[in-house]
Amino acid sequence: MKLLAKKLFNSNFLIFLRNNFNIKKIKFNLYNIKQSASVSDSFCWRTDNKFETIFKFSDILSNFYKINNSKIKINLYSKSGKIINEFALNDLKSSNNIFKINKTLLNGLEDYGTFHVYHKLNHDIDDKIIISNRCYIGYSKENSLPSYMHGNTYSSYENIFKGINKYSNITLNKVITDSIYKIQNYFEGYDKTEFFFSNPTNKKIKFFLNNEFYELETNSSMLIKSMKEKTFTIKSNCLFLRPIVFNYRNDFLDVFHA
Repeated sequence: MKLLAKKLFNSNFLIFLRNNFNIKKIKFNLYNIKQSASVSDSFCWRTDNKFETIFKFSDILSNFYKINNSKIKINLYSKSGKIINEFALNDLKSSNNIFKINKTLLNGLEDYGTFHVYHKLNHDIDDKIIISNRCYIGYSKENSLPSYMHGNTYSSYENIFKGINKYSNITLNKVITDSIYKIQNYFEGYDKTEFFFSNPTNKKIKFFLNNEFYELETNSSMLIKSMKEKTFTIKSNCLFLRPIVFNYRNDFLDVFHA
């Protein structure tokens, strides 16, 4: 009886009602994943303005599950959410695997967007596991020492053995744009600040950054320059919409998720 009650309480319909009526809200929902899966963030890549992006990761399947011969699949998307390229990385090390995204890799493209990372196997496994590689992203501007941060928010998943990526609304939305998130940083004294937003859901996101209104289609991303205010509040219809912040002061660059 308790198991049935828990299943009903976490059904998609009741989660929708709970979130929209603010009753024990759930920001992330993994209940829809029925098979072994690799869950990915919507990681930010940048090659604009002399940026290079460095992704450092470990072989989770080998390190934690003793499953060998895994590989990494990386999908790169434009800021409008269109796929640009797909990369497969084999012969993984247990840690400190590095994948660099620069304009050379992208045939001279100077822009920004998102990329998704999935652990893959050439064979199925008996036990159900759900993993997420939320390792480190570094951003180097004009060959400077990179500023690193870890993953930001879940977006999509793939079956470890087969299948294509799915936007399952792991990060959940509401009907009303009333979910508030205040960035815990004081922005006075910086030369410039940029906010990178990506839509981790399968629906359109509407949000305000302070008093400015924006919209994001699914899988799309947006780079917003600071309005020279000291504090910033995000109000949206997404239950977990937090940006990546790029702070500039002289030659110093600090990157973090808000």
